[in-house]
Amino acid sequence: MNICVALSLAGIPAISAADSASAARYYEDGLARYKKDDVPGAIIQLKNALQQDNKLLAAHVLLGKALLRSGNPPAAEAAFNEALKLGVSRSEVYPSLGRVWLQLGQPKQIIERLNPDDLPVASRVEVLSIRGIAYAEQGNYPAAARSFETARGLDANSLIPLVSEIPVLLTQAQIDRAKALSEKAITIDPNSADAWNMHASTAHAAMDIKTALERYSKALQLDPQHVDARIARASILLDLKRDAEAAKDLEELKKLVPDEARVAYLRAVIAGRQGRTAEVQASLKKIVEVVDGLPASWLATREQFLMLGGVGHHGLGEFVKARAYLESVINLNSRNLGARKLLASIYLDSKDYASVERTLDPILRSLPNDPQTLYLMGQMRLAQKRYVQASELLDRALKAGGDSAEVRAAIGFTQLGLGEGAAGVKSLELAFARKPGDPKVGLALATQYLSSNQGAKAIPVIDAVAKAEPENLATRNAQGAVHAAAGDLAGARKIYESILAKDPNFAPTVLNFAKLERAEGRTEEARKRLSALLNRTRDDDNAMYEMGQLEQAIGRRAEALRWFEQAFLQRKTNVRAGISLVDAQLASGKTAEAVKTAKELVDANRGNIDALSALSQAQLSAGDRPGLLQSLKELTSLAEYDALLQLRIGRMHLLAGNADGAAWNAQKSLAAAPNNLGAMSLMADAELTRKAWPKAESLAHELQTRYPKSAEGFRIAGDLATARGNAAAAADAYRAALDREPSTIAVQRVVHALLLGKDPGKAQDTINAWLAKHPTDLGARAALAEVHMRTANWKGAREQFEKVLAVRRDDVGILNNLATVLQKLRDPSAMSVAERAWKLAPQDPNVIDTYGWSQAQAGQYDAALRLLRDARLRNPENLETRYHLAWTLGKLGRKAEAREELAPVLKAGSAFEAQEEARALNRELGG
Repeated sequence: MNICVALSLAGIPAISAADSASAARYYEDGLARYKKDDVPGAIIQLKNALQQDNKLLAAHVLLGKALLRSGNPPAAEAAFNEALKLGVSRSEVYPSLGRVWLQLGQPKQIIERLNPDDLPVASRVEVLSIRGIAYAEQGNYPAAARSFETARGLDANSLIPLVSEIPVLLTQAQIDRAKALSEKAITIDPNSADAWNMHASTAHAAMDIKTALERYSKALQLDPQHVDARIARASILLDLKRDAEAAKDLEELKKLVPDEARVAYLRAVIAGRQGRTAEVQASLKKIVEVVDGLPASWLATREQFLMLGGVGHHGLGEFVKARAYLESVINLNSRNLGARKLLASIYLDSKDYASVERTLDPILRSLPNDPQTLYLMGQMRLAQKRYVQASELLDRALKAGGDSAEVRAAIGFTQLGLGEGAAGVKSLELAFARKPGDPKVGLALATQYLSSNQGAKAIPVIDAVAKAEPENLATRNAQGAVHAAAGDLAGARKIYESILAKDPNFAPTVLNFAKLERAEGRTEEARKRLSALLNRTRDDDNAMYEMGQLEQAIGRRAEALRWFEQAFLQRKTNVRAGISLVDAQLASGKTAEAVKTAKELVDANRGNIDALSALSQAQLSAGDRPGLLQSLKELTSLAEYDALLQLRIGRMHLLAGNADGAAWNAQKSLAAAPNNLGAMSLMADAELTRKAWPKAESLAHELQTRYPKSAEGFRIAGDLATARGNAAAAADAYRAALDREPSTIAVQRVVHALLLGKDPGKAQDTINAWLAKHPTDLGARAALAEVHMRTANWKGAREQFEKVLAVRRDDVGILNNLATVLQKLRDPSAMSVAERAWKLAPQDPNVIDTYGWSQAQAGQYDAALRLLRDARLRNPENLETRYHLAWTLGKLGRKAEAREELAPVLKAGSAFEAQEEARALNRELGG
């Protein structure tokens, strides 16, 4: 025997007595620290002991328990396995090893390796309880129930099987059974913190919050370091808005478990309520750092931690990761309503509407009046522009007790979509009053005020939003923009200056400041500001775009077009730059180039409605009706239930002469928003185009009745009277429209009707009265010039056109009209003005005609002939061009060809105003 022992120890190095004594001292100190809950200190001393004597069994076992308590289950597993190799009794480590594998998400290891047979009763009870939890994590609830029952049978007075089974029962919604076990646990040991924690959990699950709070407090009275009870109590206190009390619990938890993800989440909630954004972000980052670092196999069965991962990533804006966690929660527990709602909100943000419905439908089936779910469904319908359904859902949410700022705001947006502007604004006002400073609601409300010329109301709203986020430069920038739009240019300037004092290179404010300076007439200052920005960032397409807007505002259209080209070439996904380039090309008569640009814009921005609208406009100008109708078909498909977009498309159908298409868009819009003002107006215009005058008249009357403060019903009545040739009735109707909604175009309609009624005096009085109140209205001034042209007051026309041209130097239409006036005045500068217009718009048939006619009158017949033939080919229906061409051909002695061109002019009779001159020319030509 002694020989065998000697042989078996021969290969093991001897440990000195001094090392053993040192190891023992370290161990005893580690044990003392462990009992005093100084777990980190205990781990250090136990590791020191094992450095002195790595065979010290007690040190391995206690180190495993300390590592388990510190939240390091892999290291704990290694310590327990080493202890098993050294011969520790299974009963000493199996229960702890089982809890290690539970934390590592390895229930299979527990079932296969932790055999409870032959263990002492106490250890056997504990291992059977752990196996019950493992079976439950595998979804084998019958086996779990049998394991718990066996454990209770071995020791009816043991708390372990009871407190182990209660969470499993609560997961299965067996609240009554869990309640019975928790009451039994309290009876067995009324001084057990674990028993009171489970007793509280059953009340919590039953929504008996008051009782749950009392029981969690009892558990903490018995054991102040009970982590689960303190976390649960803090959670309830936060739900009850008792933040100060919750904060005390969280401070204790920070000492006990500094890296606990649930604690980090609750701290984030408090920080969020107190506006401590940086702290919220730090807490959320801590949560995801902890949860993401957990073993996937363990995490897969931990609903609470999966939920924390979803909430944490969602709060950080990491929606793809959040979605994965939340989908796992629902796969684990389909009854988790919180996970369903948060997941649905992620689907909603990504426009995955089918998934929103699929996720929320189970909630509505079981809880048809749940306000949050109704709100989310309403938000989905709002996003789909299905305003009627959105309105119904949000009204239900409101009645079900969901009268929150969010629901009120959603109702407001829905009402705006339905065309109920006043009601929508009222709802947004209520929402903003409940949640002052909310950026989404505040910006929307300020925008609505601005759109209805209520700038004085917009300013305090946006100021409240900025006050809530004083360090957010983007919000401050929006504040400046609202002040500028409301006419408070000085206030806007102060805001922009304060932003640039903090960050001189904050580009959005630099751009807005340049817009402000443009509005103030400080053109050179705006140009210098934008140039400085472009010098710093030469590829800034937004700065190029704003430079184009600046040049366009002062009439330098060629320069504007050049800047728009640069911006679009720099970044073809810059939709507004592309659209501005298309518009500039169209204004310059470069129709083919505009169509080409618009197609490039659509290719670079697939599915973008504004880009496709620009292509439609270009195709309309180019006379490409097949292409236009195809684009409008695609737009209609993209619009779906968007009532406002359907109206835009319908208007383009009307411009294309497709009244049936416009009527279809109007019907589609009315289906989404019944009695919508714009949709009814579009339908009336479609009926006018189809010459279905009784229907148009009926709609005009309905609009006047339903919307008496709107100009639309009266405008349509004016259009109808014009179509019927009743100029006096048209003028009266247009004047009623002007009274309700004053605008340049409304004045122009009145003037046009008066001119049709052969009353140029009243037309001139009307436009002069408007200009007295709006002296800077260049559109009205141009209209006055045209009135002078109609009355042959060429000097008056010249004066007005030149005033407009002083501001809009490259306005092709004004240049063209001025050239015509100068021709009438026999002014030799007519040709140079006409040439300026032609260089800006070399493909515009009216401009070509004016330039050609000026050359003909100057005796340059060959040059005139080339231009007039070009104009005639571009617009053969223009009788004036045909007359000019015939006159020029006559001067060149080509009388037969001249008579051919003059024939349709003579046939038109009084439709051609200069009919006497045409007849005289015909006599000269031998006709």
